[in-house]
Amino acid sequence: MSDEKDPRFLEDVLIKMMYTNEEVRDKVIPFLDVELFDRKENVDIVKHALSFMQRFSKFPNAKESKIDLDSVEVYDHLKKIMNINTDEYAGEFLMGELEDFFKRKMIANVCTNTILALNDDELKSDYVDKLRASFAFSFDTSVGMDVFGDDERMYDFFHSKRVFVPSTIRNFDRVIDGGFHTKSLSLFLAPTNVGKSLIMTSLAVSQVFDNKNVLYISCEMSEEKLGERAYANAMNVPVRDLKNIDKDTFFKKNAGFKKKFTHKFKLKEYPTGTLNTNMIRNLLKEFELKQKFKPDIIYLDYLALMRPSFISKNSNSYESLKYITEELRGLAVEMEIPIVSAIQTGRGGIESSDLDLTDIAESIGTAFTADIVVAVTQSEEMAAAGKYAWKILKNRYGPKNIRLTALVDFDYMRLSYDRESDADFIVGDELSPTSKKDKEVDDAVDLVSAVKDKSEKTMSKNFMEFE
Repeated sequence: MSDEKDPRFLEDVLIKMMYTNEEVRDKVIPFLDVELFDRKENVDIVKHALSFMQRFSKFPNAKESKIDLDSVEVYDHLKKIMNINTDEYAGEFLMGELEDFFKRKMIANVCTNTILALNDDELKSDYVDKLRASFAFSFDTSVGMDVFGDDERMYDFFHSKRVFVPSTIRNFDRVIDGGFHTKSLSLFLAPTNVGKSLIMTSLAVSQVFDNKNVLYISCEMSEEKLGERAYANAMNVPVRDLKNIDKDTFFKKNAGFKKKFTHKFKLKEYPTGTLNTNMIRNLLKEFELKQKFKPDIIYLDYLALMRPSFISKNSNSYESLKYITEELRGLAVEMEIPIVSAIQTGRGGIESSDLDLTDIAESIGTAFTADIVVAVTQSEEMAAAGKYAWKILKNRYGPKNIRLTALVDFDYMRLSYDRESDADFIVGDELSPTSKKDKEVDDAVDLVSAVKDKSEKTMSKNFMEFE
């Protein structure tokens, strides 16, 4: 039919399907709105249907509409609609066309209302949400799972490989059930100047070596300074000595990386206080379209330096940080990707050696939303010994209140660990003894002692092959 792409034709078809197909009607009614229709007769029919449903809690049939409609012309138009032959179209195709029609109309209405609001100086923050909802519109009416009815689905889930990105630190991964899980938000909580960026860049480089695509977004440090840390880590050269590498040696080392890896490490810098989740969403689309790059994991340095996508003028910093956290985790779910970020402690946590969730600066709501929260502290003695104290404060994937000691090498800007053994972390003495009944937890944190010198030799062996 030549006019099958005509929006008015799709309006007519949609109305017929509501009268004749209960399955379609059930999908359409939750979204039914007179603003979606342009043809006056269709607007009148929809108004009548909405009014009828409000009064009688059911959709009218054709005879009821004949009595209830005020206009003969409108009923005549309804009769013409009922004579449209839709049998020539496959059901899935027709539903796809109607869904696309709905989506386009919803987007157009939001855009129109936004322009009118701009002209009237009454622009509201919820237009962003409405536009996002319009793009995500679907007739999918799935309302959940029948736990004991969907036995095949649950069996497949039990035997499927969990989707996660390993941190590359084996014993940490054991505690969090394999690594950073897709659709999750993980946070490192630390006082200022303890090394949140060092931890995240070190993990990022290790994951590139583990053949993962990594995107690192910074709201604080420049791309060049982050790149410097990554090169010191990967080239096994102290940061202070990078400037002493001659050009030929530098490019030879880098050629080794390019030859070795098919995966990428991308850095993107934004000015402090300008980044929001919509910008990250657009960045991901740009990378995919222009560079065919899709990250396996995103690092964000760091959460509190972002701004919400929308917020009322009266919102305080607590609400702002809560919105940012919720939006960021929502993005992780939407994109089916793990996001790792950091958050600072409040004043009370600056000198504390034993942080808890209440030490999060500004907003405890951040802790409520995140899936994993790891506290990082470092006394002067630990800094001198090259160690971090980690404590898992929140863990949706395993035990919490686990204390670990991470080795760190500041010269190379990396967590210093042995890739060839389980000597990643040392379990703090305060964990022992664990309950015999808690064997699963005990197994998860059955970590062995690490020796720093051996760790450094192993790291050197891994990276020097590129020289």
